[in-house]
Amino acid sequence: MPDLLLGDKLNRGRRIFDKALELRDIAGGAITSTTSTTGINFECRKLKEFVAQIFVTACDGVSTDETYVFTVQVSDLVGGTYTTIGTLAWTRGTTGTQVIALSGDAAQVLDDDSDWVRITATLGGTTPSITYGAYLAPAQGGAA
Repeated sequence: MPDLLLGDKLNRGRRIFDKALELRDIAGGAITSTTSTTGINFECRKLKEFVAQIFVTACDGVSTDETYVFTVQVSDLVGGTYTTIGTLAWTRGTTGTQVIALSGDAAQVLDDDSDWVRITATLGGTTPSITYGAYLAPAQGGAA
């Protein structure tokens, strides 16, 4: 059974953290270009509401033209074509925690056999750099 923690030093908030639902480990360090994670097996179609919890510990905004957009995507195959089910534009130069509200019903409509979930960070501008982690959690903090 995965280890369940209620928050930690990285300000993961008060949602339950399940390592098996981690989309990106913050220990992976900074990224400087658009990056998609490998999908995790998660049948989100069976849930009514859930969230992607995103926490950022460093985000460049020095050039003032950097852009950061997170998208949660689903697919029927880990290496298949992914469909976006949620999006969040991150404000350059800021840190903290935000969530992307997600719906199993929406995932069902957009990709009726989706069993895999990943996150993509789309970076733009002169010198984008962001350090972030992300995981899936129940919408109200209960067990997934």
